[in-house]
Amino acid sequence: MNIVIAEDDRLSGRMLVRALEEAGHAVTVVEGAGEVSDACARAGTGLLLCDVNLGAGDGILASLAVRRERPGLAVVIMSADPQEVARAFRAGFRDVLLKPFTMDALSAAMDAARKGAFKDVDKMPTPPPASS
Repeated sequence: MNIVIAEDDRLSGRMLVRALEEAGHAVTVVEGAGEVSDACARAGTGLLLCDVNLGAGDGILASLAVRRERPGLAVVIMSADPQEVARAFRAGFRDVLLKPFTMDALSAAMDAARKGAFKDVDKMPTPPPASS
């Protein structure tokens, strides 16, 4: 599967790339929220794995924008901040990982996201504001 990883922490990104490529996936990494949409627009992208805090950008807002553009795209949100994990759930994401996570947890979240990709764009919730 073609996966886009949005992760501004280079070490975390490299570890995810290595594990996902070893599992047979093709991976593209972006570091900023502004790059997420373009990366996901490439043909064949099947999953977005997006960190909440992307430097100056908001991964939840970037993921919601991508879902509006590509309603069938599977999305997994990840964060090391429990409050941001809760915010992702409130924004309507069901497949959310608290860092650090195991590869088994990542695989389970990816499978769940692919099976339940949000297809009803008109019913997507409005994201809550980012915490200050």
